[in-house]
Amino acid sequence: MGNLSKLATVLIATCVATVAYATPQDCPKLQDCPKANADNTYCVQQNKGKHNRGPKGFNTTRLTTISDLKKTAKDDEIVRLEGSLVEQLKHDKYLFKDTNGDTIKLELDDDRDWSFIEKDMPLEIVAKVDKELMSFELELINARPK
Repeated sequence: MGNLSKLATVLIATCVATVAYATPQDCPKLQDCPKANADNTYCVQQNKGKHNRGPKGFNTTRLTTISDLKKTAKDDEIVRLEGSLVEQLKHDKYLFKDTNGDTIKLELDDDRDWSFIEKDMPLEIVAKVDKELMSFELELINARPK
């Protein structure tokens, strides 16, 4: 197989392996990805060299609650929750309330545009657990309106 053919295979594999759901405003220009949808419904997301998402249908993150997380979650674990942002605590820190009424601190990375999220909007989120000796919070990876 020629070098150009190998490069094309790697490019296609990379695009397919990193496809994730995102809102239209989060979508980059996808002209370089041959598997991109014309309406940009699914986007290749750059994640600073770390790919924490695989193909759909193999999702290992189960839908959970905040009370379950506080009992069993491990640092750097990826979790899925349903709920809404109810209060801004600091510049990039918010209070997330799940469907059971429990709350947890949620950090929204400044590098992303979260303007599609509104206060009290029902969301499904994917987040990384940040568990320290004296603190427990989540770092938002992706959010989707319900």
